[in-house]
Amino acid sequence: MPTEYVTTEAIEDVLDADSDIDIEQEFSDTEINVEDIGVSDSEVDEYVPVGSKEESVLWRPINNSSSHRHKYTDTSFGVQASTTLNSDSLPVQIFLKFFTNDLVELIANETNLYQAKVKQNLISYQKLKPKSRIHKWTDVSEDDIYSFISLIILMGIIRKPTIEMYWSTTEMLSTPFFGKCMSQNRFSSILRFLHFTSTEVLNDKLHKIRPIFNHLTSKFKENYTPGENVTVDESLMLWKGRLGWKQFIRTKRARFGIKSFDLCECKTGYVYDSSIYTGKGIDNTGMLN
Repeated sequence: MPTEYVTTEAIEDVLDADSDIDIEQEFSDTEINVEDIGVSDSEVDEYVPVGSKEESVLWRPINNSSSHRHKYTDTSFGVQASTTLNSDSLPVQIFLKFFTNDLVELIANETNLYQAKVKQNLISYQKLKPKSRIHKWTDVSEDDIYSFISLIILMGIIRKPTIEMYWSTTEMLSTPFFGKCMSQNRFSSILRFLHFTSTEVLNDKLHKIRPIFNHLTSKFKENYTPGENVTVDESLMLWKGRLGWKQFIRTKRARFGIKSFDLCECKTGYVYDSSIYTGKGIDNTGMLN
């Protein structure tokens, strides 16, 4: 059976693709013929071909070359002094350095505005039912948002199949802490109307979360400076819902999700900056390059 060859043009088409979805399928049962890319058998171990079939660019070792490694002189890396944090700081004190009062106030205001807008629309179209929970809504405060976020974090630690089970009074399933913080109806109402911005930006796919994302990335940089060794890591956050830029990467554990590129410190894994991938040619601000 004749061997099926893959040209360098095909390789470049795959590398320029928006995601990794087709890479494994493209090369699953094929071989790359070195003769097609202008390299003899003796050169395979020494050179790495890049470019077209007609004109390949080859990487060659440089003799008698010397490289200079610049000395890392920044002494201000680590937790910044302006944070007033130290080894004795409590987790909640560290949390508040990122989720500041300004951010939580923004979330509370936008959530209240969105709830009022939804209620007005339902009234206008005569779709607001007499027994709807919207009638019992009271504006959320900063404390409500902090309680809501704390319960969301705790749900990631205590895993249950449904939200309702966190407020179950059954002895085998009971977790009384949730009921002490907030009623189930209140939690569900905040979850329904949770909003971050009322500004519409048509050419920014992340405009719904842009204020939160920008605030957090700015705090990542403000509170901590990474050391000498950093790396850019491709991350995939699990997501199987409907989304125009959802990625499928077969080699990742999640496989389906939202791809981001994170600048991390090698020693601690601290994320110093992050960029969410929303499509080819779109930068971290959501604008076309």
